[in-house]
Parts: sequence; structure tokens; C-alpha cells
Amino acid sequence: MSAGDLAGAVAELSDLPARPFRDALLRGDPEAEHIARSIIREAARNQADTRLTAAVWEGLDRQPAVRAAELAARLGVSTRRLRQAVRHETGLSPRALRRLARHERAVAALADPRWSLAEVSDLAGYADQSHMTRETVALGGLTPARLHTALSEQ
Repeated sequence: MSAGDLAGAVAELSDLPARPFRDALLRGDPEAEHIARSIIREAARNQADTRLTAAVWEGLDRQPAVRAAELAARLGVSTRRLRQAVRHETGLSPRALRRLARHERAVAALADPRWSLAEVSDLAGYADQSHMTRETVALGGLTPARLHTALSEQ
């Protein structure tokens, strides 16, 4: 398989024939160089997306109701870039990620019998207790009260 056969194709790095690809790079084959640059660019993008998504998770942990535009401004990127990175890394939009983070925070708090449902709702970043109820049923299939009881008994 020549470097030309790989040009424009999407392949796993492990699928590339190592020795012929290396030899093509050493010969200065422009197609092999293009493929190598593409691999390096994609690896750098993946690393940047991972770091940006981790920063989004941290931001959501500190301020559960933060909006994507506000978080993007804090992180020094455009809202579009933040959305692209989060979707590339997680398959979710920032809004869906925020929804999931709130739900995870609520479930963790519901395991503590000392917290009332209203306190859990506030702690998790929901607008109110009914908002938490709708989201908990939609994402977990149980009301917060049932989940609170089930988790408290464990």
C-alpha cells in the first residue's frame, strides 16, 4: 500500500504500514508528509479538546448553572470552539453535559439522608425542586424521593 492509497482516507494509526510509511516520510514523499501532518494536527486537537472539556467539567462543578458562553469567556475561547471541543470529546452538547453534571451531583447528594430534597435541588444547581424532579425522572427513571430512599438504605 502506498502513501497515495492512504491520502484522504481515515485510518487508525495502528492500521498504517509502519515501515513503508516511515520510508516514504524519509524519502520526502509529499503524500506521506501530508498524512503525518494530519495525524499530528488531529492528535493536538484531541489533546486540546480533552483539556478544554476537563476545564468545562471543573467549571460546571464550581458553578452548576453556568452557561456555555460565560464558561467560554472565562476559558478564553469562543462559544463555538467550546461547543466543538465538548461535542468532539463527549458526544454531548455543553447543555447536555451541564444537565448530566447536575444529575450526577443530585444523585450523589440524594445518597446522604441529612439533605432534604429542596437542599439537594439547590446544591445540584436546579432552578427549583420540580425542575430536579423532572430531570431525575427523565435521566434516571425515578423521582428524587424514591431515589433518596433507595440510596439512603444502601
